[in-house]
Amino acid sequence: MIGGRRWLLIGFLAAFAALAPVRAVRAGGGDAAAAAGVTIRYLGHCSFFVSASAGASIVTDPFYERIGYPLPELTADVLTISSADNTANNNEFFCRNDPLILRAPGRFETAIGVVSGTRTFRDNKDGKVRGENVVFCFTLANVRFCHLGLLGHRLGAATAREIGPVDVLFLPVGGKEAIDLDTARDTVKQLAPRVVIPMFFHTAQLRDIVGLRPVEDFLRGQRHVRRVDGSSVTLAAAEVRALDGEVVVLAPPAAAP
Repeated sequence: MIGGRRWLLIGFLAAFAALAPVRAVRAGGGDAAAAAGVTIRYLGHCSFFVSASAGASIVTDPFYERIGYPLPELTADVLTISSADNTANNNEFFCRNDPLILRAPGRFETAIGVVSGTRTFRDNKDGKVRGENVVFCFTLANVRFCHLGLLGHRLGAATAREIGPVDVLFLPVGGKEAIDLDTARDTVKQLAPRVVIPMFFHTAQLRDIVGLRPVEDFLRGQRHVRRVDGSSVTLAAAEVRALDGEVVVLAPPAAAP
């Protein structure tokens, strides 16, 4: 703990040992979307800052600066940590305020509404190799999000039912210590999200992690790809409902100095 900061730690504190055509768009969307929608900001690696126009916000999988991306200066209501991976659990230095920290399976009443965590694994050996992983789902501005963390296996039918309907899916696509490309594509088919946002892939900024695939490997063969001109996009619920599996690629932030 740091100084007088009040950290609410929920869960187990040591439980987890040719491209398709694309179109460029302006980050943030139009005024109507900004007024009634939800903004998704890619912080790098597996981390996103998702905020509603009403002010509710959540951060996923906070990383350490050593991996190459700058640490943001954020305030958030909730911070989720999907696993004990030592590149994505920097809960103490990521937010400037005192968010509710979730790192275990369960159903949690929070300032942004219900956040649910589904138990999965970081490998296909029931966690015997890399440990457990939690898939977190939440709803902001009538858009339901699912963050897969560092999922390492195909989802069983019961797990997919527990996760439930998904509007926006944060999907690891770089392989290595997460699902491979075939499994990533199968997971999209299984969960049938309206929007897919890739994460956990190789970039020029990335340090301290080798062997990840670039996002372009996942984009091959995708029918609907939107490249955002920036690290954030604002989507209205009505816009999301009209989409069918669109892949939205957010640019990671510049490298840390």
